[in-house]
Amino acid sequence: MRRLLVCSLSLMLVTLFAGCSKDSHEKVAQDMVVNMTQLRDLLKSVTDMNTSQAAVKKIPLLEENMLRFQERYNTLGKPPKELGDDLNAKYKPQLLTLGQEVSAELMRIHGLGTEISLPIEQAMKNTVGKQ
Repeated sequence: MRRLLVCSLSLMLVTLFAGCSKDSHEKVAQDMVVNMTQLRDLLKSVTDMNTSQAAVKKIPLLEENMLRFQERYNTLGKPPKELGDDLNAKYKPQLLTLGQEVSAELMRIHGLGTEISLPIEQAMKNTVGKQ
């Protein structure tokens, strides 16, 4: 699960920073950080069956956001190498940290028991698997 999430994040980083115009790339990167922060915070809120079920309902919205980021990237095209490097330097550390925090939350949730963790894990698997 963790490897799949890390691989997915790496792919999104490469894809995200491979192309777009300066302002638009900056906005897409900022939006991605916000989305990943929301995912981390959502997972942090899971403490029992009720919060697990509530989180499962919100994960598809975060998935839709990621798909929109990909569409925005595809529309914008490739930026100059220097711009891509600048964006990578600015946002990659944040996104990698968020990815690690998401993985840590998934591990914490796993420790709460199968009844609570399985729906979250399945929702995350469906999300990552579609991207």
